[in-house]
Amino acid sequence: MAYRANKNQQVRFDDAVLNLTKREERMLRGSWATAFAEHVFSKINEDRFAVLYSQDVASRPNTPVNVIIGAMLLKQAYGLTDEEVVETIAFDIRWQEALHTTSFEEQPFSDRTLSRFRERLLSYEEKTGIDLFKEEMESLAGIYAKCMNINGRLKRMDSMTISSSCRRMGRLTLVYECVRQMAEALHRMGMDELLTGGLMKYVEEEPKTDPGYRLDDEEAGRDLVERIKDGYRLWFACGDACGNALETLRELPEYRHLERMLWDQTEVELGEEVRIRLKENREIATDSLQNPSDEDATYRIKGGKGSVGYVGNLVEAKGENGSIIESYDLKPNITPDTEFTKAELARIGTPEEKTTLVADGAYGSGELMEQAQRQNIDFVTTALNGTQTNPLIGKFEVDESGRIIRCPGDMTPYQTKYNPVTGVSTARFAHDDCVRCPLRDRCPKSGSRKHQEVRFTEKQRLRASAQERLGTDEMRLLKNIRNGIEAVPSLLRRRYGVDAIPVRGLKRTALRFGAAIGALNAVRFMNWVRKVGKDLSARSSALKKVLCLLRPSQIHAGLIWLGSPKFRYSLPLTA
Repeated sequence: MAYRANKNQQVRFDDAVLNLTKREERMLRGSWATAFAEHVFSKINEDRFAVLYSQDVASRPNTPVNVIIGAMLLKQAYGLTDEEVVETIAFDIRWQEALHTTSFEEQPFSDRTLSRFRERLLSYEEKTGIDLFKEEMESLAGIYAKCMNINGRLKRMDSMTISSSCRRMGRLTLVYECVRQMAEALHRMGMDELLTGGLMKYVEEEPKTDPGYRLDDEEAGRDLVERIKDGYRLWFACGDACGNALETLRELPEYRHLERMLWDQTEVELGEEVRIRLKENREIATDSLQNPSDEDATYRIKGGKGSVGYVGNLVEAKGENGSIIESYDLKPNITPDTEFTKAELARIGTPEEKTTLVADGAYGSGELMEQAQRQNIDFVTTALNGTQTNPLIGKFEVDESGRIIRCPGDMTPYQTKYNPVTGVSTARFAHDDCVRCPLRDRCPKSGSRKHQEVRFTEKQRLRASAQERLGTDEMRLLKNIRNGIEAVPSLLRRRYGVDAIPVRGLKRTALRFGAAIGALNAVRFMNWVRKVGKDLSARSSALKKVLCLLRPSQIHAGLIWLGSPKFRYSLPLTA
């Protein structure tokens, strides 16, 4: 398909809107459709996706990308399937108005339009590592924030687990399924000669949903060992294949799942003879294969509940006029929150103005606090995990090079140094000075009769400062601000169905998760536009009433301004 931007759409004489009555047209203009068309659809950057299409103008043109992106957002907002989207666009003029397709003789959608576009996005990401859809959602979020006067200097961050749509399997079921799928793959390829030693039963018998059904623990344990042995027989049989056949087998996802399952579930012990030992349950890693239908999903226990799937991270910019999710990410659910902090600090960079980033205690560490300080970012965690640090360490004054220049008791060291390799600051104080200090009992000093020495790292100093800050009024305010993002995961689950995403795999799930974020941001922005529109409408009515009371000489030429600095409204004056 050739890429063509939908920038010069012409209005046809048989436009669907022209056939409406005045009452119907007034209802349409006052609906969400017009707000979406004017304030969301118009901001979609089609040119970003030109790389997905051919540049040969002689080939068939693509469905307009802004129409597809807009439909994906509306689909997520209304919780529809692809088939329902196609039907809705064909018969609902509000969707046609929202997507600027009222002038189309036939709606440019088929049952494969959305799925083909998603395949193009995933294929491009697989080749280049660039997520175009995520870039567009974050770009739109930046546009919304600018319109809403959200400057981005106050951000809050939170994470949420997202369950995979795959079934959580027990060990016996997982082993059985991996062996069965590999045996069926060999049978499809006409390689039945490798299915020796009773392996053909996995092809001939009816697949079992739960092979351990009605087996007690002892019987299930024996069956698990037998299934593992069958897995190794199958794996060794595949290894006996030669040349191109072996390379073909190794490219199969069934082979990859079988091999990964064997490494996850067993351990090879080397000695006088090679032994294969079945791992205990507690020895199996959390990143082990959970289900062959979703090899990216991992297992995690959070809040006392086990979850198979992913973890999404949300960064929300807060302002007086509302909030917008300006960045998001999706990783396997065993990813620690500190990894998201590192990624967010890298994304923010070093802003010219001081930026505050608020998160819970799981996001923080001394190293990250130190890095944020270097980047002109006030990284605040509402709690601190780990061992408490002596609070006095945070009150020592240090210079730009890291040397201690004054203690909390207002004493100056006679010797001070800083090791840039280890990050340790060391200072020696006169013994007599320390004896007179009222803080001597709480000071982290050590030494002899001649001097007292203080030693700490920059991480410890920043952590101590953060500890002391926790009890301040400023921190209580920041805690309240951060708590506002706690409602977003619940909203994404209840209204946008992110826990029931009907696809499997990290990249596919991330695409649907991004659409949910984009839909939520679009709804927030449209609500703000409507609110501002009502305010402006009310101000306009008030201004007209005022003008009726004024004499012509009192009306200045040009524009009369009415409103606060927050919202200013201008009304052109006519004769």
